[in-house]
Amino acid sequence: MLTWCGSPSSLATHLSGAHGITKEIAMKHNEEELKNPPESSIKPYKHSKQESLTQNVIGFVIGIVQPLNVVEDPDFIKMINGFDKRYKVPCTKNRISKTFEIGKVTLKNQDAWSSPAHLHWKTSDFEPNEVLLSIGERIPCAAHTLQLSIGKGLDKIRQLVDKCKCLITFFAGDKKKQQLKEAQMYLHRQ
Repeated sequence: MLTWCGSPSSLATHLSGAHGITKEIAMKHNEEELKNPPESSIKPYKHSKQESLTQNVIGFVIGIVQPLNVVEDPDFIKMINGFDKRYKVPCTKNRISKTFEIGKVTLKNQDAWSSPAHLHWKTSDFEPNEVLLSIGERIPCAAHTLQLSIGKGLDKIRQLVDKCKCLITFFAGDKKKQQLKEAQMYLHRQ
């Protein structure tokens, strides 16, 4: 008879030798249990609560930028079951087809070329609906307004600015600076 001494290798030896349980068998059994959990006295949630929780799970998966099929991963299912045994993680194929059907019924479009504040759609009974999304005063950007004002002001004094640039360029040379200094000294003495 094999005894278990507390180490993982001796436990694996004990399980395979005494009970015929190998890692492959344990993993297969674990996957089957996750796919078909044993019936128990745990009652599942009502449809509305189940849908609400499913929307939260989908929001989480989208928020962390993961593919939707991550909810079918055995570790994800084990985690959810650890949190709440009453919640049943939905199959992604069913969820995608159901969402597609809902999308076909509630087809919506936005009339962006005439007014981005209106939303139009048809119900499942083909009745048209329209909603005004917002009404608000348009407040222009202060930086753009300031830029336009400065641009218009500079246009009005363009000739003066050009003359100043020419004058600065003229006196940029050393010889011209010296001549200007002498002329100023001469005017100051008089």
